[in-house]
Amino acid sequence: MRRERLDLLLGCLLAAVVAMTLFHRTDPDAAIAESMGERTTKDGTLLGYTKYKDYLSASKSVLGERTKFVGTTVVRRYTVNRGVESSLLGLKSRGALVVTYAAEFSFGYDLAPGSYDIVDTPAGIEIRVASPTVVATPAVRDLHHQVLASGWFTDERAAALKLYEDSSNVARAEGARMQGDAEIVALCERTLTAFLHDFLAKQPGVERVPAITVSYKHAGTAG
Repeated sequence: MRRERLDLLLGCLLAAVVAMTLFHRTDPDAAIAESMGERTTKDGTLLGYTKYKDYLSASKSVLGERTKFVGTTVVRRYTVNRGVESSLLGLKSRGALVVTYAAEFSFGYDLAPGSYDIVDTPAGIEIRVASPTVVATPAVRDLHHQVLASGWFTDERAAALKLYEDSSNVARAEGARMQGDAEIVALCERTLTAFLHDFLAKQPGVERVPAITVSYKHAGTAG
């Protein structure tokens, strides 16, 4: 009788141990499925973070459609004071006038085929291109003149017309000087990188676009 009770007690203990083991043991199939699901999620996220690389070539083609990429437009107003002097039979006559006008400058990049490149680097995306230049002839407008003093036989109107003609040459020279200004360069960079970022961000599967920088090379060198 005593023996039977001992066997019964041992049987109960064994059953309890088996039950506890089954309760805490993880189902192998479930563990594999969970692991695969986690890996798939991680792979999917990683793919979304690097998907932009698939569209770098397309982005270069899109930029290339804009042979002259306008990065910024700047309007400057000018005032020119000019004295007018004339002489007749030894007599001198003096006059004065002021000419005002506005000049619109467009600065940007030359994106002709072979003149730039878009490269994926460990630090992000790098646009390799020549420095910004004037990409269109400066537009001179709002020309006005005022005669401040009129001489007996000075022709202030002719002097004003000459200043009008010279304004285009002055604007071209001014544009060439301005294109190296740090503010102009920064504005052009901002517009170019924003354009590329927006294009890549809109492409299917792209979840992240890395930092985009602009590096400059000498004109005429390959990308």
